[in-house]
Amino acid sequence: MMAKIQDAGLNGQKNTGSSRETVEYLGHEDKERKEAGKEVVPFTTADGQPVNKEEVIDHIDRNHSHLGKNDTKFLHLVVAPSAKEILAMGKDEQEVYRSSLRLIKRISDAYAKNFHREGIEDSSNLVIYWKAHFSREKDGLQNFHLHAVISRKSKPKGGGVPSVKLNPMTNHKKTDKGPINGGFDRSQFYAECENIFDEEFDYKREVNESFAYKNAMSHGSLEEKSAQTELLVKEQVEKDAQEISAGIARRKKTLRDRKEVAEIAQALSMGHADCKADPLTEAFDRADLKTRIIHIFEAAESQDALDLGLLSLGATCKTRIGQLGGVEEIIVIHRGVKINTADIMTPAEHNRILLRWETLTRQTLEYKLRARQERTQQKPSQVPPRALKIGRGR
Repeated sequence: MMAKIQDAGLNGQKNTGSSRETVEYLGHEDKERKEAGKEVVPFTTADGQPVNKEEVIDHIDRNHSHLGKNDTKFLHLVVAPSAKEILAMGKDEQEVYRSSLRLIKRISDAYAKNFHREGIEDSSNLVIYWKAHFSREKDGLQNFHLHAVISRKSKPKGGGVPSVKLNPMTNHKKTDKGPINGGFDRSQFYAECENIFDEEFDYKREVNESFAYKNAMSHGSLEEKSAQTELLVKEQVEKDAQEISAGIARRKKTLRDRKEVAEIAQALSMGHADCKADPLTEAFDRADLKTRIIHIFEAAESQDALDLGLLSLGATCKTRIGQLGGVEEIIVIHRGVKINTADIMTPAEHNRILLRWETLTRQTLEYKLRARQERTQQKPSQVPPRALKIGRGR
């Protein structure tokens, strides 16, 4: 996320006089949104309350006491989340805009606190107004960004208490001696804006997209660059480890039960089933095969669909009818290896596919006996007809 304080107006506009030109410019998107039939977002206070642009101009321009003719009268702050960060803020314009109202409140408070001045505690001590933009020369939510116009003077407190000059462009930081009181650490403020965003939207920031990394690489000392590089390397090592773990987790997820794999491996190692590889490796492969076989059985709506699904695995099936007349055993022949489905499935899973097989193929003893009887009745008799004996008369 980019946050930048500018001691100048926009597009070369001066900030030593009226803020009108800058405020008018920040409203340029309003006309475009009206013509497109979209809602126009107003200027807001730090608390997210809508305010008319004429009020913005009036409040900024009237807060000039004790500033010279050529002194800066107002500053411009831009906050631009990356496209990735915008996704963390919401899925559409309305959601992103509502999220931004939470963000501007906290950033405004951080801006005030960073002056380290007595009486400047939070955004209520500032004359600050925000404007959200949804496009930057081209349409698209990915270009959402925020502008703030901030008076150089704090908000008048009334009762004769004078407002104070607030200069974020000073090089003094937390000064409590000499003519300068307070100061402003811009690097600290930019880093704090980033931290606020991460906290607000639970954003997991990578090292190379952090302000600390970019600032060190551009302006830091050799030690600072080295420290950030070490963090980057450490992050990459952790990401690699997480990817490996995720890969293992995905593999295990398809197995449903790690104990099941161990049981298959044990059966293979004890010679209870054919095995052409390391038992544990074979167990993982068979557990994966089991999941795919179950899916094919449950998804098939006909015997042809079942045969086609098994063929897509490079597998065929043989069955055995039990004494009670139902299909008792299914043997899957996969890559030349015979695998009894009872060896790789839980009893519940095995019963499910046995019933599914019977439903799709009608392959039960009762059906076979009936089919055999029908075939027998249709075949012509193989016994030669008996010859008639004609008796002789006496």
